[in-house]
Amino acid sequence: MAFVQQSGGLNPLLYWSFACVVCYLVLPGLFTSVILKNNLFKTGFQWGESCRHLGIYGLFLAAILPVVYCVSFLDGFQETYPFLHFTPQTFSSMRFLVWEIAYLLQFIALEYFFRGFILFNLEPKMGKMAVLVAMLPYCMIHFGKPFPETIGSIIAGIVLGVMALKSRSVIPGIILHYCVAITMDLLSLRGKGII
Repeated sequence: MAFVQQSGGLNPLLYWSFACVVCYLVLPGLFTSVILKNNLFKTGFQWGESCRHLGIYGLFLAAILPVVYCVSFLDGFQETYPFLHFTPQTFSSMRFLVWEIAYLLQFIALEYFFRGFILFNLEPKMGKMAVLVAMLPYCMIHFGKPFPETIGSIIAGIVLGVMALKSRSVIPGIILHYCVAITMDLLSLRGKGII
């Protein structure tokens, strides 16, 4: 993560996103299907029961967005987001769009790894305790980010894990996670007077 925060340029961030997709999605997906002989759809890439739970995800989003708004103007968040650094003179809508697409791909991979690969492959042996196992490394990848975000990752890891088990899908979690992330990026740019 320090690499991402120090670079601030588009090419290193695209490389980071690509590496996340390979390490969090492609390799675990291959391991799941080839070694474990599990269907990828059974590890979260299906709508499953998620349509019945979309209202709950909407409530989570409605609850977290005011918090995101408040913290987006704090120095730690202003210095961190968006990862692609802009000034009012260097802002480009096209570069921002390219970055946000790469960021979305990274979130698809991230959610699959923690709420799909780890969670659904451990669930048969561990039951709901698999949520806590998946939450621990998820929290650890937030080390070095603003402290409130690191603490929030514990809550998010548990909530998203429980909801993934209930809905049998990581897709709504991807949407929720990305909505929070893009909101943080946009509010941070606004706080810096860039947009």
